[in-house]
Amino acid sequence: MPRRDNDREFARSIRAMLLELMGRHSSALGDFLSELRSEGLMHGRRDEPMGLLDSEAGKKRLLTVEIPAIERYNEGRDPEFRIRLVRQGSNLVLCYRLMPTHNIYELETRLYSSYPIVPPETRVLTPLRHCPHLLEGQTLCLWRQGSSRQNNRWDPARYTCVFAVQAAWRWLACYEIWYDTGEWPLPEAR
Repeated sequence: MPRRDNDREFARSIRAMLLELMGRHSSALGDFLSELRSEGLMHGRRDEPMGLLDSEAGKKRLLTVEIPAIERYNEGRDPEFRIRLVRQGSNLVLCYRLMPTHNIYELETRLYSSYPIVPPETRVLTPLRHCPHLLEGQTLCLWRQGSSRQNNRWDPARYTCVFAVQAAWRWLACYEIWYDTGEWPLPEAR
């Protein structure tokens, strides 16, 4: 089959999966998918790449791995603490709140176009005091900054974007202990 026919068939299958997801899942996900459809992303009319949506492998991962992981995370959770998926330019952004102990924090985790090979980037929107493992722009140091792909803690074969949310929860729990005691409770990343 020529490549053009393969592309059309793939687009049809993605469109069918997205439409099925829209019919079965939360309104936030439905709104996101409706936006994709209205901008022509579900009909192959967009030329510029869009992260997880610019390749067959990316679309497959989004539909079969990332969205189901987000849905499982959100299941039974108070609406205030559910992950919302938002498109910002060529990135997908997870917007959510966490409460590791007694404080509520607003966060965003960005999935750049190089995701999942490159780990997601998580930022706390709630103001924090400067502390260990907090990078510029209130970005959390979760994956051993400056590490190579071989010694990085992020493993795209094992983790989804929800793992980044769980890592952020752990980081915030450490932050609250540090805030009270002045000591970061986990060993430094080496």
